Amino acid sequence: MTVRTVETIDTHTLGEPTRIVLDGFPELRGRTMKDRSRDLLRRHGAMRRALMWEPRGHHVMFGAVVVPPAAPGADVGLVFMDGGGAVEMCVHGTMGAVTALVETGRLNAPPDGVVMVDTPASVVRVRVRHGGGRVSHVELEGVPSCSVARNLRARVSGKSVSYDLAYGGLVVFRDHSVDRSPCGSCVSAFMAQLHAQRELDAGVWIKCENLLGLAFRARLVERAGELIPQLSGSAFITGEHRFRIDSRDPLRHGFKLS
Repeated sequence: MTVRTVETIDTHTLGEPTRIVLDGFPELRGRTMKDRSRDLLRRHGAMRRALMWEPRGHHVMFGAVVVPPAAPGADVGLVFMDGGGAVEMCVHGTMGAVTALVETGRLNAPPDGVVMVDTPASVVRVRVRHGGGRVSHVELEGVPSCSVARNLRARVSGKSVSYDLAYGGLVVFRDHSVDRSPCGSCVSAFMAQLHAQRELDAGVWIKCENLLGLAFRARLVERAGELIPQLSGSAFITGEHRFRIDSRDPLRHGFKLS
């Protein structure tokens, strides 16, 4: 009979949750952050489900495990996970984790606010902005984004509809899932498509709202022939937790209803 304790901080980034795992998660092995993400999937699926699924989590719970960075010069490492597996990078998750770590004194932001976050995708340059002694918002760059195709057609509920296709850094399909935040990848792809249609110039800031009427600020910058999205958003701490994983509990590794 054993009980494992896992310490976390929960945040939301304009409505989208992130559970930041501070202590109690098994060590993730690997020389690189990609290796550690693969190790999470290969050896620690049960712990991932315990934190992401009910009764501790829910259908759209998202997580970030704090680890030592692998890249020289990085300040902190993050390995991302959700109820279905793992992703290499997440804008809302990075905003939430950095906000929580800075506000609780676990990560020191220098006077210019710039911290380097090591992720399985790459090292991400993040700038922390303060207001009234608190983190007011977090700025970061996404991956190169582009328009893929225009005026494609598909059948939906028996009707033919037209659509455009753009890439903003992540391709994920989840049944019955709606992103609560404006979604960094979606905003990046949307701006790239607007730019391809000559409806948005590089360097112009826009606001992109979520279903709750809250917005990311974002713009595209041109660099070495690519369009790089820059995004700014706010996250807030909702709680700090000490979860117990009890070997006697038949639902210790979580459950979900299909």
